[in-house]
Amino acid sequence: MTSVFLLNVKQNILILYKNKVLTLKIYYAIIFSIIFINKKIRTKKSLAIRLKTFLGTGAFNQSIKGSKIFYKERMKMNKEFNTVDFGHPCFNPDATLYHGRIHLPVAPKCNIKCKYCDRKTGCVNENRPGVTTKVMNPYEAILYAKKMLKREPRISVIGIAGPGDPLYNDETFLTFKLISLEFKDMIKCLSTNGLLLSDKLPLLINCGVSTITVTINAIDPSIGKEIYDYAIYKDNTYRGIDAAKLLIEKQLEGIEAACDNGLLVKVNTVLIPGINDKHIDDIAKKIKELGVAIMNIMPLIPQAEFSHLKAPKCNELEKVRLKNSKIISQMYHCRQCRADAAGLLGDDI
Repeated sequence: MTSVFLLNVKQNILILYKNKVLTLKIYYAIIFSIIFINKKIRTKKSLAIRLKTFLGTGAFNQSIKGSKIFYKERMKMNKEFNTVDFGHPCFNPDATLYHGRIHLPVAPKCNIKCKYCDRKTGCVNENRPGVTTKVMNPYEAILYAKKMLKREPRISVIGIAGPGDPLYNDETFLTFKLISLEFKDMIKCLSTNGLLLSDKLPLLINCGVSTITVTINAIDPSIGKEIYDYAIYKDNTYRGIDAAKLLIEKQLEGIEAACDNGLLVKVNTVLIPGINDKHIDDIAKKIKELGVAIMNIMPLIPQAEFSHLKAPKCNELEKVRLKNSKIISQMYHCRQCRADAAGLLGDDI
């Protein structure tokens, strides 16, 4: 009964915000309070301190949003109350009705070759990662974001997810700086293969990025070499098992550093039948140790060098997710979004 009442309150608050009766800051404050109530947090002092910290240490103060104090406080808050960035629909399924996201396709280059990946530009008919209608420069991306936000004011997350790897493209960091100037209240998010995560982490923190998704398909190089063709790192090209060893080492190093600095980390894992399907629980255990908040096990889309493989069946996917839900929280509402997706999950503009 309480949950139904709180849901109605949330919906009414959203209407007030959309009609500009409430500011975004007050809207977030109220929604955040509702989440606490729904989690049965009864200590008024704790609620007051947490809410004050959230509003005062950087969530709406861009000048210090990159500070470790803000990130570590939010990480502590998320662990204690199990509320993973309440305004981010990928981290929090309860947010999908109230919060949307927009991906800015400013990162065309990639530093690894996954055998299941087929990046496309000029594509309007496919809904999957790695495709975009066009690659934008940072200034075009900001104009695009403004346009989309007018059409869908519930967007609360601006992310960069390709069509290549964002950390391998300098345009990513300029775009985040422009986002900080134009959209001060937005959650900034990034998806990466993780090869450059530890190297670029200080830049990401400085840009105010608070949520990161890393795709990890193996932590065993003998399995990884079946998934990756090559990896480029510091102007050197690695192939085969050497590429897999390097990538896995850098991924785990980067994730540990990101979690230690208080960023919220999600790991995506592509379930590839016959290759890594018996290895998923090893990945889950390892990332749980490192402090990852949530895992997203996604079905293979057969294409590129893996076009001959079969996608896992729905019951196979659910079985793997259920098994690993005992190890780490699972995401069940992924839409395997395009690099230029915008709107609510499942209801793109």
